[in-house]
Amino acid sequence: MWWCAPRAVTLIILGYCLFNLLYRGFASPILGTDDMSESVLVQELRAGYMMRQPPLYEWLLYSVQQVVGPSIWSFQSLKYTLVALSGVFLYGIARLAMTDRKLAAIAVFSLTLLYQIGFNLHEGVTHTVVLMAGVSGTLFFFLRVALHGRWFDVLGLGLFLGVGALAKHSFYLVPVGLLCAAVTLPYWRVRLRPVPLLLACGFALVLYLPYLVWFLERGQSLVSSSLDVMVVETQVPHWEKVLSGEFRLAKSLVGFSMPFLALFLLFFGADLWRAQRSMAAIEEPAQSNGEVARFLGRYMGVLVALTATAIVVTGATYIKERHMHPILMLLPLWCFAVAGQVGLGLARLRWFLRLIIVLAGVVVVVRLPGFFTPDELLCGSKCRQAKPFDRLAERLKAWDGTIKEATIVSLDSYTGGNLRAFIPSARHVIASFRPSSQPRAACFVVWEAKKPEVSFSAVWQETPFAQRHTLADGDILDGEMISVNWPHLWLEDGYRTSYWGVVRLRSSAAVCQ
Repeated sequence: MWWCAPRAVTLIILGYCLFNLLYRGFASPILGTDDMSESVLVQELRAGYMMRQPPLYEWLLYSVQQVVGPSIWSFQSLKYTLVALSGVFLYGIARLAMTDRKLAAIAVFSLTLLYQIGFNLHEGVTHTVVLMAGVSGTLFFFLRVALHGRWFDVLGLGLFLGVGALAKHSFYLVPVGLLCAAVTLPYWRVRLRPVPLLLACGFALVLYLPYLVWFLERGQSLVSSSLDVMVVETQVPHWEKVLSGEFRLAKSLVGFSMPFLALFLLFFGADLWRAQRSMAAIEEPAQSNGEVARFLGRYMGVLVALTATAIVVTGATYIKERHMHPILMLLPLWCFAVAGQVGLGLARLRWFLRLIIVLAGVVVVVRLPGFFTPDELLCGSKCRQAKPFDRLAERLKAWDGTIKEATIVSLDSYTGGNLRAFIPSARHVIASFRPSSQPRAACFVVWEAKKPEVSFSAVWQETPFAQRHTLADGDILDGEMISVNWPHLWLEDGYRTSYWGVVRLRSSAAVCQ
């Protein structure tokens, strides 16, 4: 079967990513949910940008934008390059876990049946795609180091340990989970060699060092920084936080697994049960593939246990489905690797493959209204991927052409990030980021208004800027309220309208510096 040959699987992964890249780029030039603040941050290259997230995503995005500019294409090119890289590594892991090429291929294609990967990823993630590459690359090279011990694999392990650590702080659970899984399984315990692992960790530390220095200079530990994000219910007893956190963990584990797990159990649930029972009765499988499958299951179990224990210790409650990638991204691989031990019928595999193709097509169709018919009935009240920021930028440039080279202070990150995409030569400021570049000769404040008659002074007092910068008498020169109609495939202009305000400030105003 041509579709399960290694080269064909790789081309299918690349084709899937290329299709989604082009689909999103041509469908709408508007930046998505998580891209907008990153658009402002990467105006300049820094050793670090925020305490709660490592900077590798920003470093990569900055590099891409030096070539293609700050448009939607820079975000999509980076995202789907990393997704493709993750897919290739996951396929490599699947081949180590399964002798049957059909199972390995379908297992990787099944990743699109995980909602957070097959749907939400297309609009809603930034650092997570780097984390996916870090986790999949780390696991692939860890297995190869244990199985073969080649120096190239050691370098690969070090590289992707560094990538993961620079992707998200949650990655630190991954190497701990790998070591715990290996130590608790005899087959892998005897294959752990300290020297290659220490060399890989040393290489990863070299890559991590610039950010670590930046972080330590700010006088805060990684643990306390992570706790500030994860522990949000500070006014309730610890035991209540623990119960809330454990419930959210269980809910997130189930939610992340869907709809893949339900569909897999429907097709192959009995096979998985029989295979699990036979694997439990065998101390050492006859082939290394069985030990890889056992390792994947142990790794996921260890990470669930570590996360649950961390919740008991810290009282963390900020637990969401989109945090489960390091734990459950391997679930389809494990399910097919284990169930495949007893043999899966070719007819059912073909029907499951058809189901994957159909649901991937459904995702494409479901996303269409958000781009081409963004009325509230089909697209919702926010529908950010179609909000007419491009038209806003044109109206602003028509109102005052000097805005193209000015400092633009945006009172929300959605406006700021998208204005940078459409007015790239300006200097952009948002509440959470101010570039270190020199102030410009002109300065403007832009904000989105729910109603066209809201005054600037009333809006200003409700923003974080007002707490840090006082507007003196005479700082406000003039202003305008701009109404912008949304595009639609067949409805006339005016069916949906958004409003933005803009004021011109003296360039000497404190907020413009």
